[in-house]
Amino acid sequence: MARPIKETPILYGKDARRFEELMKHPRKVSSKELERRKKDYEYFKKVFLNSIVMNSEINSGKVLRKLKEKETIKSFNCGDADLNDFLFNEAPLYSNVLLAVTYIYEDKNNVLAYF
Repeated sequence: MARPIKETPILYGKDARRFEELMKHPRKVSSKELERRKKDYEYFKKVFLNSIVMNSEINSGKVLRKLKEKETIKSFNCGDADLNDFLFNEAPLYSNVLLAVTYIYEDKNNVLAYF
């Protein structure tokens, strides 16, 4: 049986500043390790995207896609300032250091969701 997921801790003060600096100056990763991570990422992306069923949305113009490197999202509001801030400011940083990948679910005019 699965264990409950613990709440993500919120960083304050020195811990928050240290984490922010770590994100700005990621440690160096060997090219071999980078290739391994990319290979793992592509495998899991393929598995994930193949498992999504969007039968009713194929013709609706909605698209699920990876956030592009250095792309900025200008308009999105989920009602949670921290989540909005992550999408606007931190998601590209996480992507650049292969810490996380952000997917955007959108229609022609709006970002509807992200994860």
